Amino acid sequence: MKLREQVEVKLPTQKAAKAIFSAINPEKRSLITERSRITQITLQKTKVMIEIEAEDLTALRASTDSKLRWLHTLSSCLSTLKELRSKE
Repeated sequence: MKLREQVEVKLPTQKAAKAIFSAINPEKRSLITERSRITQITLQKTKVMIEIEAEDLTALRASTDSKLRWLHTLSSCLSTLKELRSKE
């Protein structure tokens, strides 16, 4: 039995959402493991959605946690860049 989960992140602007989508989308092909994979990454206005499929609950949780850390890191980078630009 395969398990699926969809992670949806709403960002403050379409530009931020597009930047994060562009950063994550190439990873879809490279992060396939025996137990989990990203089945879909979509962009809708200010939302980025990632669908994850896994063989078991442990793999699903690990994969979801990993993707959430990516999203948090990318969002933090965008915030830092925005702050630096405002100080120029």
